[in-house]
Amino acid sequence: MANFRFANGRGFSASYQRFATQYGWGRSLGNYLVHIPANPQYCDSWQQASAAVKSTYIADLDEYEGFFSAQHVCLMARMEFFAKSESGTYLFWDIESRPSQDEFDIYAFDFREEPFLIGRSLDEVWFNLTRESAATAALRAAPRQAVFEGFDSMS
Repeated sequence: MANFRFANGRGFSASYQRFATQYGWGRSLGNYLVHIPANPQYCDSWQQASAAVKSTYIADLDEYEGFFSAQHVCLMARMEFFAKSESGTYLFWDIESRPSQDEFDIYAFDFREEPFLIGRSLDEVWFNLTRESAATAALRAAPRQAVFEGFDSMS
């Protein structure tokens, strides 16, 4: 995981690497499945899940012109998927952002409304989602419990 690089030369964010190392594969806050690098044969590995989201939603950005602003279509071109809520909201990194040395801005996006900046690290996202915040208001959701349910295996 530490050696992985996106096309722009940057690696996974520090908060994501800590999360993946400490917790592994499972459900966070009772709702979010954070995909981690694993054997690429598993459909729930970050490699497979990310490729599936890209091919389904990001591969043809021309489809979104006129529906989302040009600014948001440009943002979508820079986004890298890493998590999905069981209620249909995807979490993406803007891999061209640099809110701090080893982090990315994180956006929540359901492909029905424009992407929403939800935090500047995974730690900040969890903080924002576990209390009343602009993030919970934008998602029209109550604050989540700070829980993690680990899964024994990937499918």
